[in-house]
Parts: sequence; C-alpha cells; structure tokens
Amino acid sequence: RDSNDRDVCLEWNAIAITSNIFDHKGKAKSAQDLSLTMGPVASARAFAMMHTAMFVAYNCEKKTHDNSYPAGHPIHDINCTGVSTLCAVAQAVHDVMCGGEGKDIIGLFEEDQDDQDICDMADTALRNALSREEDKDKCKKGTEAGREIASYVLMERANDGYGTENRTLKDEMYVPPSGNSPGYHMPDAENPEQGVLGAGFGKVKAFLLTREELKKFSVEDAPGVTVNEMTGEVKFDLDNNEDYLAALMEVKELGVFRGGKSGE
Repeated sequence: RDSNDRDVCLEWNAIAITSNIFDHKGKAKSAQDLSLTMGPVASARAFAMMHTAMFVAYNCEKKTHDNSYPAGHPIHDINCTGVSTLCAVAQAVHDVMCGGEGKDIIGLFEEDQDDQDICDMADTALRNALSREEDKDKCKKGTEAGREIASYVLMERANDGYGTENRTLKDEMYVPPSGNSPGYHMPDAENPEQGVLGAGFGKVKAFLLTREELKKFSVEDAPGVTVNEMTGEVKFDLDNNEDYLAALMEVKELGVFRGGKSGE
C-alpha cells in the first residue's frame, strides 16, 4: 500500500484529536459555557462522524471492507473509480469538520467563532495533503468523492437528536440520587446541584444500533434494580441488596464482574 494512504489516516486522526482539545479548552468561555459543550459525549459523536468519513473515503476505491451504511444508501453510488485515496480521505474529514467548498454543507466546528482556529488548522492540513498527490487528475476525483462522502455523513446526523438547534441538550439536567452508601453518585462538594454532563445524550440516535436493538440492553436483571413495566420508572435498592454489594466489591477488587463470586 502507498505510504501516503496510511499516513493520511494517521494525520487526520491527529487533527481530530487536536480539534477536540481546541473545542473544549475554550478561549474566553466560562466553566459553565464549557460544560454545555457536553464534553466526552459530544467528542464521541464528532469522532464517530469524522472516522466514518475517513473509513468510507479510504475504502472508496479499495472496497476491501463493508461500511455501516445499509444496502441502497446513495453513499454506495459515489464514483470512486481512479480516485486518490489520499485526497479523498483528507477532503472528507476536512468537510465533516469545517464544511465544503462554497460552504454548501455546514461542518461540525464552523458555526462557533471560538472554533475558527480549528478550521484554520484543518484548511492548512487539507492544502498540504492535496499537494502531496502528484497525479492531479486522481486528486480531483478524490476531492469530489470526499465532498460527497462528507455531505452524506453530515446529512445522516443532521436530525439525530443532537442537532445545531439544540446543540447542548442543556435542558436535560438530570441529577442522580446521591448518598454516602457504596454505589451512589457522590456530588461535587462545591457544586452539588451541577447535575451530570450530557445526561440527555441517550436521546441522540445511535450510530450502529437501532432503538429496538438498544432496548434489548435492559437494567432489569441488574442486582438491586427494579423497573416498573407500566411507567418505565427505575428504582434502586442498593443499601440492603446483598447481590449488588457483592458485585460492587468484586468489581472494586478485580476490575471485572464475574457474577459476584470472586472465587469463580
């Protein structure tokens, strides 16, 4: 394989990591503003979108693997014949981050003025990547394919429950039950009412699992937890539940759950 093909994935993975640092460090943002970026859950969504674009672009001509889009999705119809993988990957990830040529698609970071340094970095990295491809015709085909891939990735997530109109999901301020017993949430002593970052993120569409598939992962079998079948209300009885306490101690001691019986 051409080393440029491999290097472009490592290169844009590093750019994704750096963009995440820039996005959360803030320039003149207060701690409250920073908390509304939803931290790790927002990062997970952004990384998933960038790496989806990277994978589809890398696999565009090679077609060595299936991607996660279902049969019949228009992303499979993108013309990848004779494309430069280097240019396709660079363009696809760049556009997911910062939008396409003429700004006909809105990237993840370009809306926020505080994130301009991210797009400046991405623009420079894109120019550098494209300049490394000696075959300009292949590069042109690669950038065209990359733009299409990015537009589909962004469109697919436009109405996923996180969208720009409610970017922070800040209305979902869930404060979990707290207490001094093992297994309970321990609030910040200086800010006990701050809630949990990204608690509403469960409403965001999953990347691979459907809602019906997610419902199979139930808390009903967890020790010390009961679920009201009519209302869906979850109740915890953790203080006096021997199974729960045994499981908790096992995880604390071994770092893994083996049925609450450490000797087995």
